[in-house]
Amino acid sequence: MRKLFLSIIALIFSISAWAQETQTVNYIDANGEKTVTATVITNETNTLSSGWYVVLGNDVQTNTLTCRGAVNLILADGAKLTATGGDREAGINVSGEGNSLTIYGQASQSGQLRAIGGDRGAGIGGGFQGSGSNITIYGGLVNATGGEYGGAGIGGGYHGSGSNITINGGKITANGGSYGAGIGGGWDCSGSNITINGGTVTANGGSRGAGIGGGDEGSGSNITINGGIVTAVSGELAASIGGGFKGAGSNIKVSADCKVFADGNDPPTTEIAHDSDTDLAPALSACYAFIEIDQTILSELRAEAIAAIDEVIEGVANAEILAIAREAKNKIMNANGRMAITGIKDAALAELGIAVRWYNSILGPLGEEHPGPAVKVTKGDTEVILYLPDKVEYIIRK
Repeated sequence: MRKLFLSIIALIFSISAWAQETQTVNYIDANGEKTVTATVITNETNTLSSGWYVVLGNDVQTNTLTCRGAVNLILADGAKLTATGGDREAGINVSGEGNSLTIYGQASQSGQLRAIGGDRGAGIGGGFQGSGSNITIYGGLVNATGGEYGGAGIGGGYHGSGSNITINGGKITANGGSYGAGIGGGWDCSGSNITINGGTVTANGGSRGAGIGGGDEGSGSNITINGGIVTAVSGELAASIGGGFKGAGSNIKVSADCKVFADGNDPPTTEIAHDSDTDLAPALSACYAFIEIDQTILSELRAEAIAAIDEVIEGVANAEILAIAREAKNKIMNANGRMAITGIKDAALAELGIAVRWYNSILGPLGEEHPGPAVKVTKGDTEVILYLPDKVEYIIRK
C-alpha cells in the first residue's frame, strides 16, 4: 500500500512538471488592446496546437516549432524567442491544410522573434518541399531567415510555395536563403496572395530570389501593398517585388496613398507614377524597391475620418457615446495606412449610429425646444427634464 501511495505522489508531481503554465496577457490587433489567457512557451516547447501562446522570457530557445491548427503567438514586451530548424526543417513550421500562425505584439512592440530555417527550410513557413501559408503578423520584432538551398525567409521551403501572407504591423525582416524569396516562394516555386497593410518591412531575396514574390524560377503574383514602409531587395537577376530568376511577376498593386521608388540603386531614387489600379510588375522588376505611405495623404485621411465621427455625435452629451468616439479617434491617430484608418472609422460610425439612434429614441433630440412646463428629475448622476405634455426628456450632465 505504501508503495502504491508513493507511486501516486510521484505521478502527481510528474504531471505537475509536465503541465504547461498559462498567463493572462494583453496583445494588440487592428482593433486595439485585448486580453487573453495564453500558454507560456519554454525551451522544451516543440508543438503549438490550436490556441494562444505567449513568449515571456528574454532568452527562450527552441528547435522547430510546428503549428497544428490555428495558432496565435504573443511576443510580450522585452521577451525574445529563437526557433532554429534542423536540416530540412523550418524555424516555425506553418504548412498543411488547416494550419495557421498569427503573431501579435504588446504596447511597446519590443517582443522579439528570431526564426531560422535549416537547410531547405523557411524561417517561418514550410520545410523541405513544404509550402508556407496562412501567416499573419500584427506586431513585434520579427526576424525570419530561410535556410540554404531554397528556403524563403517567410513562405515556402525548398520546392515549396508561399501564399496567404499578411503583415499589418510590427518591424519585420525576412531574408531568403539561396534561391529563396525574402517573403514568398522557395526554390522553383511561386509567391502569391501577399498583402502588406502596415509596419516596417524589409525583405531580402536570396540568390536569384525576389525580395517579395517568387523564388528562383518562381513567379510572384497577387501582391498588394496598402501601407507601411517596405524595402524589397532581390538577388541577382530577380525582381525586387515579383518573379524570381526566370519567373514572371503579375498583379502587383500598391495603394495610391503610397510613394514607390524602384531602380538598380541602393537606395532607389526613381519615383514610379502609379494609381491604385496600376499593375507595377514591370516597374518593380528592378533590383531595389522602396515604398512608403504618403504622410500628407495619411494626415488628410485622419482628418476626414475624425470629422465624420464628430458629425455623427454633434450635440450629444451622453458620456458613453462620447467615450466610444474618443476611443475611435485615438485609434485613428495611431493607425498606419488607409485600410486601418477606414476600417476603424467605418466600425466606429456603425457603433455610434446605433447608440445615437437609441439615445435619441429614449431621450428625444438634444437641444430641441419643447413647449409647456418642465419637471426636473434626478437619476443618479444625471438630471433629466420632462417637458410637458409631450414628456420628451432632455439630458444634462452634472
